[in-house]
Amino acid sequence: MKTYVIVPTHNKEDLIEKVYDGIASNISKELDYKIIFIIDGCTDNTENILENYTEKHNLQDHTVLLHTPDLHEIRSLNTGLRYIENAFKPDEDDLIFTVQDDCVIQEPKFDLYFKKLNELHHDTGRITWRLGCSLSTDGVTIHESNFTESEFGHWSVEDQHNIKEGYMRFKHPPFKQVKHKQFCVTEAVIRSPTCVLWKRYKEVGFYNEELAPFGFDCHDMSIRMNKAGYRNGILALKYESDIDWGSTREKDKTDYNKKLNETYVKNRKHVLQTHKEYFKL
Repeated sequence: MKTYVIVPTHNKEDLIEKVYDGIASNISKELDYKIIFIIDGCTDNTENILENYTEKHNLQDHTVLLHTPDLHEIRSLNTGLRYIENAFKPDEDDLIFTVQDDCVIQEPKFDLYFKKLNELHHDTGRITWRLGCSLSTDGVTIHESNFTESEFGHWSVEDQHNIKEGYMRFKHPPFKQVKHKQFCVTEAVIRSPTCVLWKRYKEVGFYNEELAPFGFDCHDMSIRMNKAGYRNGILALKYESDIDWGSTREKDKTDYNKKLNETYVKNRKHVLQTHKEYFKL
């Protein structure tokens, strides 16, 4: 068994070394591993920072830097998956992690927790560290409910801070919290870090590029896992991610941002039409 970690990144020079260190410092070393950065249209110092960290910590045999021309997350993830398939010929039970470039892993030997989880449960599908929900439809679009979140997620951390400070802003939907190292099954899982066995990708396919550049790819992949008979869920391991660290693309005034809501609406409908039989339509 080997571990592969795919990290798409776009203009994250202020954070990327911390992201890299979180992975490299906490991966177990008991399994052979590769960390694959997808340098996606970066125009800042991200690449130099990655190269310097790799050299400083002698990670040349464990790190790969790939380049894509600002494709965004879905196509960048598929670039990483295709590279793993072609360059390494992975085994069925190899662990494939995806990590966003605003997520700092803090759990020592995190890969071994997922190795053990897959040994205990032989029907795991897409497993996140972050957020899950139930899905339903009114026949027009997809709705989310019954949210479940790791205690290290945005909502949980922010709510704990607000309670400590003596006030509460009810901006989050009601949600159940998953405690550290606990596993909870959910219908759909949202965002990274995630872990999927290589054989699951081989069975259900890579990310749906009809949803590119971004949005509801997590829901689509979760449904595909469910349809194939596998269970998605949350394994609550330690990580840090601040909402202010989010996508640089969402902070700039670009054509992409102007169409963000339109893209989400389109992708919700696309996922519903793709999986009509799943929703019994």
